[in-house]
Amino acid sequence: MGREWQLVKLGEVLEHRKGFITIDDLTTYKRCTAKLHAKGIVLRDEIEGSRLKTKKQQVCRTGDFLVAEIDAKVGGFGIIPPELERAIVSSHYFLFEIDEEMLKRNYLDYFIKTHDFQKQISARGSTNYAAIRPKHVLDLEIPLPPLDEQKRIVKRVGSLMTRIEEARRMRAVAIKEMARLLGKSIEKYCFKKAYPIVDFGDLIEDAKNGIYKPTIFLGRGVPCIRMFNIHNGKINLSDCVLLDVTKEELNKYECNPGDIIFNRVNSRELVGKAGLVHTGSPKCVFESKNIRLRVDLKRTIPKYANYIINSYNSKDYFSDVLKQQCGQATLNRTHLDKMPFPLPLIETQQSIVTYLDSLQSKMDELKKLQVETEKEIEELISSILDRAFKGEL
Repeated sequence: MGREWQLVKLGEVLEHRKGFITIDDLTTYKRCTAKLHAKGIVLRDEIEGSRLKTKKQQVCRTGDFLVAEIDAKVGGFGIIPPELERAIVSSHYFLFEIDEEMLKRNYLDYFIKTHDFQKQISARGSTNYAAIRPKHVLDLEIPLPPLDEQKRIVKRVGSLMTRIEEARRMRAVAIKEMARLLGKSIEKYCFKKAYPIVDFGDLIEDAKNGIYKPTIFLGRGVPCIRMFNIHNGKINLSDCVLLDVTKEELNKYECNPGDIIFNRVNSRELVGKAGLVHTGSPKCVFESKNIRLRVDLKRTIPKYANYIINSYNSKDYFSDVLKQQCGQATLNRTHLDKMPFPLPLIETQQSIVTYLDSLQSKMDELKKLQVETEKEIEELISSILDRAFKGEL
């Protein structure tokens, strides 16, 4: 069936809109941006006109086809959704009106996600210059069946996509529930038992703020743990920036196995997170927005302490005592020292850690499975779209 469909250039069904408006300093505008890999058009921010340096902007309309001049070759394009009606974009984007008497916008929305479309757009323009121009977009080709057939394809693909999104949602719910179980287990086995509650400061043997160096020292040297590298009680060194440090600085700021890296400056939602440096980690240092904690090993286990710092109870405590300034939340040594800390015997701590580790391991397996199945899902989507535009669905 697909072989009978006429191939037409987008210039026959799209019209490049070139109009610009002058920004009013007293008006607040929505700005949108194109996510890469054909993931759609989303809100970038809302901004007062007085803060916009470029006073000539384009206005988006629901259903427009938006193409990013620089990012088009990596999937920077999509259909304007209703919530971004009258959002603005700069001259580095191109807006195209769709002739819906010939081409349904949802049909185009699915087609631009295909390998065929991406291959076409990647081949346009200069090989030495990433940007494309409107004429390149209008020269792209699309299979154009009758409107009734376009509607049928959209309905069929939409039905399959709904099932796929439900599978994704259920998978995300499972991970979220496992994380909630881990948090509730810390509360149940640590805070709701009749263990002595001490100030965390009584257990800290050393606390040190991290290193700050200008950006000219980035890109070489040893991994530097930033706030972005701390997530869910762990430290991810795989995407750390490298920092050039002297031997003296390395000795002063080096992270050793058992050290807890505590984030002291961040957004209100994220400040106070912590991660544990594990055995086998490479030599690394930590940035000034973090604190390196070393605890009294005779009284507490670092992994247990890390679980306590990341618990719901501690998050509530940090939320009450943090200082908010210029959009950033900060915690200091005094706040850490006063943090309530349930302190069972070392043997009991080890038993709790063993149980919590088992829950963490299950959650890690779920996340690993999520990554693996996401690749399969993307391949399935690609196959569905390929078959749809060959007339095989």
